[in-house]
Amino acid sequence: MLILLASVFLGWGAGANDAASAVGTAIGAKTIEYRKGIAVVVLFSMLGFLLQGHAVSKTVGQGILHDGFLEANLGVVLAALISASLITFLTVLLSLPVSINHTLVGSVLGMGVILGMTDNVDYGVLSNVMVCWITTPLIALVVTLAIHRLVVTPIAKRMGLVSFARWFKLLSLLGVVMVSYTLGATAIATITSPILGSNISKHLPTLEAVQVETLLGVLIALAFGLGVVTLSGRVIRTLSTKIALLGPATAFSAQLSAALTVYGFVLLGLPASITHAVVGGIAAVGLMKGTKTLSGRTVGSILLGWMLTPLMSAAVAVAVYSLMKGYAMV
Repeated sequence: MLILLASVFLGWGAGANDAASAVGTAIGAKTIEYRKGIAVVVLFSMLGFLLQGHAVSKTVGQGILHDGFLEANLGVVLAALISASLITFLTVLLSLPVSINHTLVGSVLGMGVILGMTDNVDYGVLSNVMVCWITTPLIALVVTLAIHRLVVTPIAKRMGLVSFARWFKLLSLLGVVMVSYTLGATAIATITSPILGSNISKHLPTLEAVQVETLLGVLIALAFGLGVVTLSGRVIRTLSTKIALLGPATAFSAQLSAALTVYGFVLLGLPASITHAVVGGIAAVGLMKGTKTLSGRTVGSILLGWMLTPLMSAAVAVAVYSLMKGYAMV
């Protein structure tokens, strides 16, 4: 029950960070209303998880660490979830858009290494995940440039300003839908991965494994919406105004490229980050408008946060696990 509660709590933090990536660009460009954006995130992230989240959940829950490791070490699972939640909330307070994948995978993997359980790590899967993390923002940057120059700009030249603005408001809404869907297939799937890997359903006799995973996915999607409502303002401001200024067309380009990039990794079963992809897309917008419009200081802070997050998550997870062990909880 503690693992279930910690997973939902982590979903709340992810809503304030990862889910903000889904609506931050559209809100910044004023192409979608705040409440409508939250409703879209909740509905389509839930749909993305239910339809295509299993592959990513299996990779994180049973692929990085050998099958059976998490089931035999429930204390590790709980400590990792608590650590990921704490680090996620810290990054929200610092207005840094980081990835839930970094915090949770960093927590579990770091504990495995520090506690001397490296024999349980599948380094082939881990290397694929690392490549995914590194290349996601770069691919999104290139795709954004291509979409804007080959699709958006030619259309804009052929349409009047009024028609152009109307069309791209609708397209920006479509972009939020697509990003929210891929968010569910990656972020919610990552959060539910400890449920799959630890097989805790056998400790809940009234529920089957599929029911537990589905129920948790629905609860986390709702927690996403709560996180957006209560805590996402700081991260949304960073994404919508502090990296580069966005208009309807550039917001759509960034959203579409993020959705396409991450969805490609979803098909491979890899936990790509919507946050990484959106930041890469927004950085491309800044480059298109000129490097003077791109905040190097903000981008540098975000990159530093991405590098430190897994290490901090691992350290906090070990501290939490040691505290639990001291009180004979594990």
